[in-house]
Amino acid sequence: MTKQVYACASLIGALVCSLCWSFLSPMTSMLIGALTIMVLRNLAAHYRWSLPKIE
Repeated sequence: MTKQVYACASLIGALVCSLCWSFLSPMTSMLIGALTIMVLRNLAAHYRWSLPKIE
């Protein structure tokens, strides 16, 4: 998982979902969170982002 951004994208999407939860409906919040994850993953794949390696 050092090269992939899956875990970070999932955590950010969950954070966005939880922040939207009190302002929007649960379904809308989940859709925004899922969209955030998909956008981050696509950006990471396109720009070849990777997590820093601990030496």
